[in-house]
Amino acid sequence: MRPVAWGESGADAAGSIAPPLPAGGGRAQVLIADPDRELVELIAYVLRRAGLRYAAAHDTTAALALFAAVRPSVVVLDTNGLDLLQPFRKSSHKVAIIVLTTGGSEEARVSALDRGADDYVTKPFSPRELLARIRACLRWSQPTSGWGDSPARFSTGS
Repeated sequence: MRPVAWGESGADAAGSIAPPLPAGGGRAQVLIADPDRELVELIAYVLRRAGLRYAAAHDTTAALALFAAVRPSVVVLDTNGLDLLQPFRKSSHKVAIIVLTTGGSEEARVSALDRGADDYVTKPFSPRELLARIRACLRWSQPTSGWGDSPARFSTGS
């Protein structure tokens, strides 16, 4: 599977990947790693509306490649990708990781946190809550970025 490119609208018509941009640069970058394409589209929509850059990967190989290439500020990771936590944490690049858990059990949440996640959100989730958690991660992962003073906000208006 091919990863979705960085940008306001994801990949271009050919599905090619845009050149990687360094983390920071005025706008935070979020890597969405989830095999559910509809869920990725929803999260990408929320991030675009909030003015955040994103990339999406639908499999482990693409997620690892994008993580290394673009060095995101935050990773939103499905529980199917918990095996990615260890390589992400071993990297010299420090990143905040939010896991989307499929079960609401305490065991699932504790397992994700113990394996290296910084936060978790249980599916189904509120897009506004996920965005708020991403903003919270940005405040501590990029304290000098200015995101703490002017957080991205999700607007339901058009």
